[in-house]
This record gives sequence, C-alpha cells and structure tokens, in this order.
Amino acid sequence: MKFNDIIDNPPLWLEGDGPFNEIVLSSIIRLVRNLDGYIFPTRAKDEQLEIISDLVKDVVLNSPYFKDVFLISTIELSKSDIDIAKERHLLKGSRRIMECIVTRDEKVSVNLNEEDHIRIECRASGFDLETLYSVIFDIDDAISSKLVYAFREDYGYLTSCPTNLGTGMRLSCILHLPGLVLTKKINKLLRDISSHGFSVKGLYGKEGEVEGSFFKIKNLKTLGLSEEDIVRRTNSEVRAIIDLEKKARDKLMEEVGKSLEDKIWRAYGILKNARMLSQKEFVNLSSAVRLGIGLGLIDNIDLKTLNHLLLYTGPAHIQRLKGSIMDKDTRCIERANYVRRVLRYR
Repeated sequence: MKFNDIIDNPPLWLEGDGPFNEIVLSSIIRLVRNLDGYIFPTRAKDEQLEIISDLVKDVVLNSPYFKDVFLISTIELSKSDIDIAKERHLLKGSRRIMECIVTRDEKVSVNLNEEDHIRIECRASGFDLETLYSVIFDIDDAISSKLVYAFREDYGYLTSCPTNLGTGMRLSCILHLPGLVLTKKINKLLRDISSHGFSVKGLYGKEGEVEGSFFKIKNLKTLGLSEEDIVRRTNSEVRAIIDLEKKARDKLMEEVGKSLEDKIWRAYGILKNARMLSQKEFVNLSSAVRLGIGLGLIDNIDLKTLNHLLLYTGPAHIQRLKGSIMDKDTRCIERANYVRRVLRYR
C-alpha cells in the first residue's frame, strides 16, 4: 500500500463498533522508547537519525504485526501529504527527518525520530484499553528482543521529555460528553479528573477551548507506577465518567426531552442542507447528531458515518478529496457539499 492510497481507506479505529462507542470515540495507548548509546532526536544529526531509523525498521518490518504496512517519510512527502498524516494522527511535530511505519488498518503505528527514537501507538474503536495493552507490549517485546533500550533502574525508560520517564506509557480516551456539558456538570468533573492525576483537553478548538463536547483524557503519571497500575487507574476513571455521562443524558431526557430532541433534529437538518460549513460548525452540529444516535432518536445514520466525516472534513482531507489547494471560504463550501453528499440518502 502506498501513501497516496490512504485517502480511500478510512482507519478501522473509526468504525464505531467498539465497547461504549456512543460515548468513547477511541482508545489509545502510546509507548516511547530510546535506544541505548544514541543521542535523542532533538540533538542528533541527520546521519545519526538515519542510522536509528534503519536499525528500528529492520526489526519492526520483520515483526508479525507489520506484514501489511506502508511507510511515511517526511523527506519524501509534500506539505499537503504531511498535513493529511497529521490529521490521521500518524505524524506529530515538525522535524525534517521523521518516519512512521503504519499497518494498513492504521490501528498500529511506530514513529521514528520524533521527540524520541521510537513511539509505538495502538488505537481501537470505543473503550478497549486492555486489548491494546496486550498488543502494544507484544510489539515492544519484539523490538526490545533485538535492540537495547535506554533504561535505568531508578528512572525507568529514559525519554527526551522528563514527564515520560518511568514506564514511558500514556493511555488516553477520546470521550463525547454532551450530557455533562449541557447539565453544566462538566467543570466539576474536569477538576476532579485533574486531581486524580489525569490531564483533560478539548479534542477540537484552540488551547483552552472545547468544541463538540469532545474531550481527550490521559494519564499524567508515568514514573512510580507499574504499567498494570496505570491501566487499572485509567480504566476505573473512564468507566466512572461513562456512568456520569449516561446519568446526565437520562436527566436531560426527563427534564428537557422535547427541547433536546428539537436541538438534535435542527442540527441534522442543517448538516443535510447547509451550503457552507466551517470545521468548527461541523464539529458542533455533528456532536448534536451523535447525541441523538446515542439516545436512540436518530437511526438512519450511524456512528461510523459520523466518525468518517470528522476525519474527512478536516482542512487537509477536504482539499485532497477535491484535488486542489483552497482558501478558507472555498473549503467551507466544499465541506458542506461533501457532508450533503454523504447524508443525501440517510
């Protein structure tokens, strides 16, 4: 598979078929590792980065998890290609030499020479951290059986950023929490989550802003806890949030059911008929429709369709679908056209 084929193949983690998928969009586990005896990427020269890439690729591409893959290299990709990869969460940062080995379904990726030598990332639809945990450590074991990681007994895995010391493991879930937002209980929840050792940020919008009631929650502590402890604590935290969101949705239906239903169907009507849509407007309107699906009010559109729209209405994807670079207003027109086409017979 070549990178140019990526536009026609939505990631499988957007299928919307995982556990608690009406609330949890996806689960992610990430491990960062560095090779012993090599300078961190932030200080390494280009020739050193190439040596590291070759060492890791030789091991990864011979692993059973990576039989059907494609390779992303920032040296070979255009700016628009890199923007596509970033919207799909395959690349981060802006280093000149970065590579990413990605499985065809985009559930598993290994990034080379970003902030650290190696970043292994696994994604799943819905709330499924335990399955991901098993997969990612199989991959980690396969790499560590051939290469020596930078590790100290007192600090654990050595990483470019001190906040990743210890296990080097981050668990995160993307949650859709409109019930808690509309019942005005979200601020208290966010304070509670932060006090429990988790960070919370909006998935969309600028720093400090939240659009579409989407939140990304991840563990902060990686040092002083075992990997099993981190999984257990994160599972417990996310399950508690899911329960609170369900109760908030039930309360909304009891107290303002008709008003909420009207809001949901109005949003659906705008998406089906709008002639211009900003990304922010699409995210907020699709959030209302997503809530309608979760409440059983809308049954002629599924979560898979909404998930795909979230990806393909991004600026880089909408331009690639049209095959041209567009200004902001033109993107808004093409975004609305694309959404209407997808929803036409639904």
